[in-house]
Amino acid sequence: MVGALASIPLIVLQLQSPETAGFSPISAGAGLAMAATYLGITALLMHTPLRAALVAVFAPLGRTALTSYVTVTLVALGVATLWFRPISWLPRTEYVQLTDVGMAAV
Repeated sequence: MVGALASIPLIVLQLQSPETAGFSPISAGAGLAMAATYLGITALLMHTPLRAALVAVFAPLGRTALTSYVTVTLVALGVATLWFRPISWLPRTEYVQLTDVGMAAV
């Protein structure tokens, strides 16, 4: 609940300067406080009769996220291994451009 109490003034401060919303330390603090609030609410709900429903919703999402992270890691390692090998016959500037393209592809 500390996150909820901290998020209120931070969100008010964030709304006072909308031109920097999302790009200031206040926005970072507000986002962190809101994340703590959502985490706390979810943790509290896991100790209620809603636990079975929450597990039914979150368990497949967790498996999907894990599968995505593992797949992206393997693809990124494969692309990095093939793409970022030193190419001796290219001038330095072209090598940097190829690196940028490889990073964008990942």
